[in-house]
Amino acid sequence: MSVLAAFVLVAIYVWTLYSLPSLLTGLIHSLRQTHEESSPAATGKQPFVSVVVPAKNEEKVIGRLLETCLRIDYPPDRFEIVVVEDGSTDRTQRICESYAKKYPGKIRFFHRSESNGKPSSLNFALQHSQGEIVGIFDADSVLEPSAVRRAVAFLREPSAVAVQGMARSLNSRLNFLTRLISYEEQTWQNVYIAGKSALRLFVPFTGSCLFVKRSVLQAIGGWDEGSIAEDVELAARLLRFGYIVRYAPSVVAYQESPSELSQFFNQRTRWFRGYMETAIKYGVLLLKPSLVNFDAEMTMTGSFMMTVSLIGYLIGLYSFLDASRFSGGVFALLGWSASCFTVVVLTALAIAAVALQKPRRLRNLLWIPLIYGYWFFQAVIASRAFIQIVLGRPRIWSKTSKSGITTPEVAHEVHS
Repeated sequence: MSVLAAFVLVAIYVWTLYSLPSLLTGLIHSLRQTHEESSPAATGKQPFVSVVVPAKNEEKVIGRLLETCLRIDYPPDRFEIVVVEDGSTDRTQRICESYAKKYPGKIRFFHRSESNGKPSSLNFALQHSQGEIVGIFDADSVLEPSAVRRAVAFLREPSAVAVQGMARSLNSRLNFLTRLISYEEQTWQNVYIAGKSALRLFVPFTGSCLFVKRSVLQAIGGWDEGSIAEDVELAARLLRFGYIVRYAPSVVAYQESPSELSQFFNQRTRWFRGYMETAIKYGVLLLKPSLVNFDAEMTMTGSFMMTVSLIGYLIGLYSFLDASRFSGGVFALLGWSASCFTVVVLTALAIAAVALQKPRRLRNLLWIPLIYGYWFFQAVIASRAFIQIVLGRPRIWSKTSKSGITTPEVAHEVHS
């Protein structure tokens, strides 16, 4: 058991210390840069863009998305909206058909009677769209008018082939859970991912508000229809072919955060399992040694580290309850050392998350203690995903249902 504790401690230290440069770089960039400073100017003729939306049972949100797509600040003759709806049992099909009829030539609608998952819908859209650049948005998204224009500006650079934008929460103030999720997502995107992008390391896609050049998508074979985390799988495959995704905080879209624990539990189980399986699948990246390939594996193994963290917590608790059984208290020292180290890092991240909130208020600091419980809960979910892999349980692409709720302060921000 002491050996296990030592392994857990070393794993936590190594992974966390490796991640610190990205975290620090991202925090510095986030506090210094504005959206206008981080987005290059676009000049000349604009490339044609296909805004692709896969949809299933989205009657509560699909109309809202289409309305925001129609307000995109981009030459009207240089973009199209492609909606692929499959297997809906609600009014999604009828709503989409009415918009397509009202805006012919602008909104192209495709109905498929059977649902084979989001990656399948995206591949279908790739075959039936025309854009030189393909932008992907979930049905609950609300686009900032400048999102497409800013993404295209980034992709004008010859070396840029894919851009991941920033997703903000539409319902961050709805309840405790959505508030914590919004803190986490802000830190993940504007600190961790922003730091990786600044250091030219591995940037994973997040499933929505992402743009990829069509020629590259076709060259690598589109989306993997067998993956339950098609976003990070695509980013890893791009890397395998020598391409790097960039993070663009000026490319902004809003989307809903899960507001119920059951939704959150199922969503994150799929995410963690998808990351773990992708890390295993692309372990071959390490056969071509490079910093970015190594970073990709370290990033994707973060889901495994959540499981390791849970083991560390349990070791610490067990050692506290029965430390006398272990000579010199070594077991207790290792277990609590791992736990305390995690607490210190979490505190730093929590403070960073609160600092990124606008407006900044001292009372936001009261949310920091809740972040520890939130982290522990995620470690439990990651462990569940790990057990599913070990037991060979079937992959299930569970869809997170959307309510269409936007909290008032976010609604004001969206419309301003």
